[in-house]
Amino acid sequence: MAEAARVSKPTVYSRYGDKRGLFAAVLRREIARWLAPLSAAAETQLSSASDIPVEQRLVEIGREMLAFTCGPDAVAFSRMMTSQAINFPDVAKLGKEEGWLKAVATTARFFDHLVAQGALDVDDTTIAAEVFLDVVVGHTHRMATFGTPMELKGAEKRMRAAIKLFLAGAIGPADRVQSTAKKAPQRRRPTR
Repeated sequence: MAEAARVSKPTVYSRYGDKRGLFAAVLRREIARWLAPLSAAAETQLSSASDIPVEQRLVEIGREMLAFTCGPDAVAFSRMMTSQAINFPDVAKLGKEEGWLKAVATTARFFDHLVAQGALDVDDTTIAAEVFLDVVVGHTHRMATFGTPMELKGAEKRMRAAIKLFLAGAIGPADRVQSTAKKAPQRRRPTR
């Protein structure tokens, strides 16, 4: 790193103290880069007309999140974080607190707004935000981190399906819920 910056190692360490300090500084910079698009997308959706369907608003946020979290820089950084978490547990904790928890808080604030509008009915917007982030980008980001090539069309389709499931809930509409005493109709199973 010192070589790339064209400075001496003592110069780097005088600024960051040690590898942990340097890693924490890089982590904070990357988290800020990651949170900026999420915050901007949430702000845009907060200020947009409430006549836009909530599903479309969530799709727009999901697109922003997918574009950034599955990009090559974010994937490379995620791999580095994962590999270094054991060596620097305090930096991993910082990643959780400054990254994940702030992303959840940003999304929860957006959900608070939707609840206030009557567009979303959830008891705990923080848990809803965690679930939303997990289902919308978790799988695709994980696959990208594992080196599985991401096809944009497939990722978009999966994201839209995840948002529909999120909005419908696991049970679905009340008219489809049946007692266990009745024989449930055969549901179409997806082909694998």
